[in-house]
Amino acid sequence: MWGRIGRIGESPKPLPEVSRAFGSDVRRALKASAVLLLAMATAACERAPHTVFDADVSPRRLSLRTYEGSGQVVHPDVILVPELPGGPFWMAITPYPFSREKYENPSLYRSRDGFVWEEPKPAMNPIVPRPPFDHNCDPDLVRENGVFTLVYLETQRDEFRPDSSAFQDLRMVTSEDGISWSKPTSRIRWDLKKDPFYLSPSLVRTDEGWRLYLVEPKERRVVWTPSADLVSFGAVGGELAHGLEGVRPWHVDVFPVPGGWVCLLCARGPDAESNSDVDLWIGASPDLKRWAFQEEPLLAASPALLDTKEIYRSTGIMQNGRLVVWFSAQETSGAWFLAVTSYEASLAEDLIRRASL
Repeated sequence: MWGRIGRIGESPKPLPEVSRAFGSDVRRALKASAVLLLAMATAACERAPHTVFDADVSPRRLSLRTYEGSGQVVHPDVILVPELPGGPFWMAITPYPFSREKYENPSLYRSRDGFVWEEPKPAMNPIVPRPPFDHNCDPDLVRENGVFTLVYLETQRDEFRPDSSAFQDLRMVTSEDGISWSKPTSRIRWDLKKDPFYLSPSLVRTDEGWRLYLVEPKERRVVWTPSADLVSFGAVGGELAHGLEGVRPWHVDVFPVPGGWVCLLCARGPDAESNSDVDLWIGASPDLKRWAFQEEPLLAASPALLDTKEIYRSTGIMQNGRLVVWFSAQETSGAWFLAVTSYEASLAEDLIRRASL
């Protein structure tokens, strides 16, 4: 196979056509090996148990790439979906660059560890486009029977519309894989000239069906409405009795934990001097009827807390014996960011016991 022999001491040179063929075979073999190794590594990672949050996490900022480029976000909602690749953490959130509402279009991210987040598919966000008038906001994410359901609010105020109508819709999109989403459909419409103005929908699965929690800021309360199928919703069925004197709810998330449910309530305290004075309270319930809340905020906005002047909305899960809390907040410069922290599970367990007495 080798060509002519040169001077004494020279290495024999392969014929050009043999060299090209041999090199091509090597490159193909190396490429195939690399692809196989990558596939094996990916499969191993997806099979490996996720053992994150096995130690306390002090509040720390997280980074996200948002579709409009700011990296500023609000209104996170996190759920666990261990059966899908790239997880097990999935999060709905919206950009909010320096409080510009037009960018508040629901976006989706996933994470292996709860710290580093990525789009399930590059450049897929937002999963819901901006409406022709006014804005979207406040996503909430659930998954049941292999299907994601994301609800959000589309707000249509008369000052932003060419007609005199003013309304707010609870909108919904669904997906099996978190990548391909259905077209939005409206599930509830509120006439803003006669119905309450709501914020922060939070869906909760119960034995009877579903509950949709909503903040009614004007009345300073959190209400819920029932649904059997996430298609139709009934009238307001009751209130979430937080029992916090003088506290004015702003945004809420209710989610299940072993033995009950936890409520993370972003609200203005009794001594709040402005609408931006928002802290985070925590409560828990064994049955969604009896609630016990900590009297003092779980997180209070301050320069010492990551230079925070307002906590906007938070979300959580229970994992590895810890309550993990993600929260969105505004820093003193006016920029918005996402952060995470964790607590011992006993925090929620003690509140559930208190509520059960």
